[in-house]
Amino acid sequence: MADKYNVSLELAKRLTEQVNAAWDDGTMLEQVTPTTGELLRYWFGEDFCSLRKINFHVGQRQAILNTIYL
Repeated sequence: MADKYNVSLELAKRLTEQVNAAWDDGTMLEQVTPTTGELLRYWFGEDFCSLRKINFHVGQRQAILNTIYL
């Protein structure tokens, strides 16, 4: 049973690494629709985030990015 959970965690870890690399190098924004790209820049871009008092929690951000990536 423990191996089952380790596999799930390893999958999540690898997915997050790929997603973060794609976000950091800009390839993720090149592969989504223009509307999704605009939303992602608004939600997670440093320029916009610095203007708001309330932003997504780091876990929420990662979940959104991972879901869109998939």
